Amino acid sequence: MIYHVKQQLRTMLRNYFKTAFRSLTRNRNYSIINIAGLAVGIAVCMIIFMIIQYQTSFDDFHSKKDRIYRVLTESHHADAGTISYEKNVPFPMPEGLKTAFPQLEQVAPVYASHNDELQVLDDNGTPVKNFKEQTGVFYTSPSFFKMFDFPLLAGSYESLKEPNNVLLTKEMAEKYFGDWKTAIGKTIKLEVGGYIFEHGIDILKVSGILATMPANTDFALKVVVAYGTGATGSIMAKSTDWEDRTNTDFG
Repeated sequence: MIYHVKQQLRTMLRNYFKTAFRSLTRNRNYSIINIAGLAVGIAVCMIIFMIIQYQTSFDDFHSKKDRIYRVLTESHHADAGTISYEKNVPFPMPEGLKTAFPQLEQVAPVYASHNDELQVLDDNGTPVKNFKEQTGVFYTSPSFFKMFDFPLLAGSYESLKEPNNVLLTKEMAEKYFGDWKTAIGKTIKLEVGGYIFEHGIDILKVSGILATMPANTDFALKVVVAYGTGATGSIMAKSTDWEDRTNTDFG
């Protein structure tokens, strides 16, 4: 009985496929248009799904993401009657936050520089390679890496406590020195291009190598300089001017 039912099902399915195939071949142009339309529709839906999934995954991999906050400046425009939010904050903000809210576990200043000139120096301090980085040069402190999960291949996050230390990503270390494993202890010269640090020049020692940056992060780190180096120490870290602001974020 069971065998007979199976035979009937096979025959029925075979007939269905034959009928469908004959219908498709009989109306070939119509079938091609419908199948192509269905394929395009499925492909577009998949692409949209992948784009949305990628965009919503930004910085979602940080283990402390639900405890991290970004400090912004709220600007009230009386003439227009509008309110806007800016990432620029006053220089004294980090110390002010620590004083006003001692319960904060970590406070991380972040300054993103632009249009920077970098030179690789030999053992005698002579430039041997020149590079131009439009973006990717950041100034921050070890607390940044206690908040965000960016793995370190070599060296120490804590080295950023000392001015003139720098962490490079694996790709940047290979770009500058050929082999990232030999980059620790090497020296680079940084000429900052940002407007507030115009023509500032710092000699930096490579003290760590970061793993490849994920594509889905807003922190496109390439070169991470110790906060307190150059003008970040002489201007930002020591400033008491709450009116002056620059492109500095605090989390």
